[in-house]
Amino acid sequence: MKKPRTFEGYDINNEFEVLTWDEIMFLRLSLLNQSVMDIAEFLNMSLDKVLCLKDGIFRKLKTKNWLKIVVKAFERGILDPLDYLNPIVKDVASGYSTIVLQKALSNESEKILEVLLFEFYQKVTGEIWLTSKEALSIQEVEFVNLKFMGMNEESILKKMGTPEIFLEATVSSIESKLKIREWFLIFKRLFEIQILNTTQYLSVQIEIQSFHSVEAIKECVLSACSEKEKRLFCYNELLRFYSNLEQHLLLRQLKVSN
Repeated sequence: MKKPRTFEGYDINNEFEVLTWDEIMFLRLSLLNQSVMDIAEFLNMSLDKVLCLKDGIFRKLKTKNWLKIVVKAFERGILDPLDYLNPIVKDVASGYSTIVLQKALSNESEKILEVLLFEFYQKVTGEIWLTSKEALSIQEVEFVNLKFMGMNEESILKKMGTPEIFLEATVSSIESKLKIREWFLIFKRLFEIQILNTTQYLSVQIEIQSFHSVEAIKECVLSACSEKEKRLFCYNELLRFYSNLEQHLLLRQLKVSN
């Protein structure tokens, strides 16, 4: 049977239209931190063929910059940010959705709801921090942040004043400690535990995203939906709030630096 040229509702009518369904699946599964072996099993194809998928993506999109491809895929809707949310976000949102709905039904001011969304964000980051077991060294944190800012390897080594042998050992150590090989996911993880350098834009983005979310919640509360449907909407809006915040702060810098 011929595989579709659309993927989970997205019209692949952009530069990604040159990719096959299997190549798009490889991209999505890679961002779920799946190993090549896992992807081969899922796609029911040989390991050799799976290894060719990434090469095919590079060749067709005419770039070897994997991060650039990932950023563009999020922008084009090939990757859905909600698919990559930390499960803790969903757990916290489940509890907060009731509180947010109650406040909204009580006709609380927009400011109070915006403060509540900020508390939700703080609760999420606090829970993630408490469950994190990573212990990156000061040098490793500096390395990741310099890479996030777009520095190439030569510039990073010069900036840190370390020998070339340091590079391979550091990358290997970071991947081992985080149990992640995808650099987008490494940046995402460090954002979650608040050691990625995005603080200069964080407060502004929280204000922007909370404003939009509160507007959406207020509109939903005034609708004819049942209370159960309104609670579900609040839950989904909390997920979108965190996801939009995370994605904007990550993609904004990665788009500039790559």
